[in-house]
Amino acid sequence: MPDAGEAFWQFSLKFYDRPGISDLLIGLQDEQSVDVNLVLFLCWCGATGRMPFDEGQLSAAQDSIAVWQTDVTAPLRQIRRQIKGGVANVALEASDPFREEIKRLELASERIAQSVLAEIAPPVRGAGSAADVVTLLQMYFAALNLPDSPLVRAAVERLAGACSLEA
Repeated sequence: MPDAGEAFWQFSLKFYDRPGISDLLIGLQDEQSVDVNLVLFLCWCGATGRMPFDEGQLSAAQDSIAVWQTDVTAPLRQIRRQIKGGVANVALEASDPFREEIKRLELASERIAQSVLAEIAPPVRGAGSAADVVTLLQMYFAALNLPDSPLVRAAVERLAGACSLEA
């Protein structure tokens, strides 16, 4: 039986690979400043029955990875994106292997953040559900002051629906 960190990581990899999910998550990250690891964490908690989960736990989860995300993961992502199309007089053939190494490090950084989150996850207390995922995502998006728009509601429903297939 894998530990919680490994279980969360495997859930995230499979979930992120579902059609349309990576684009949805990256869009939420880039356009709404949503932390993808927190979204994945909340999806995992709701889908696997790690409930109840309250606003205090959400705040603790955010705080537990905030500095790591800001000081480590975000700069790696920024550099990776910045050199995607090439830099000045450096040929893509020369910079692409470097970019791939940064991408590998960024992914390793994400895994560390997920490990921290898994350590504070509530224990499994029953069967998970899409309704639990919706509740958790709505709590997170409300904490971010995202508007209760049709676009946000559709994103929540899409994520929750995809989670129910992964639990």
